Amino acid sequence: MSSVLFDIPGPVAQRRQRLAGVGATAAVALLAAVVLYRLYQSGQFESDKWRPFTAANILRELGQGLVGTLKAAVLAIVCSVVFGGLLAAGRLSDHRLLRWPCMAFIEVFRAIPLLMLILFMSIGFGERIGTLVSTPAPDPGARLKSP
Repeated sequence: MSSVLFDIPGPVAQRRQRLAGVGATAAVALLAAVVLYRLYQSGQFESDKWRPFTAANILRELGQGLVGTLKAAVLAIVCSVVFGGLLAAGRLSDHRLLRWPCMAFIEVFRAIPLLMLILFMSIGFGERIGTLVSTPAPDPGARLKSP
């Protein structure tokens, strides 16, 4: 019995895979060209359409959104590495009392779609997570107050 998961493709299969790769690349490039041409035809690349992105307040908001997204990504990466390592070690454990809950946890969360997990987390922990990754919004009434 072999220990490999698949056999190395022969010359015919390699040629077929190369042709499929070239064909898929050409199809994606053609689709991108059609989309760009349609956007150009409808005037989406004219400078008037992009003028709002030169305003300082919009650029500031976009920057804050980017920083918040990067903070959320770093937090998610750190948490996933820590919890993933702990759950993997628990699943490989020789002790049933540790292995079975880890296996159950992994199987339950593997079966739930990611979008549902994001929705549940935002409903359950939205305010707490939001304070970790976002900066507080400025008070709109602060400018109206006189010293």
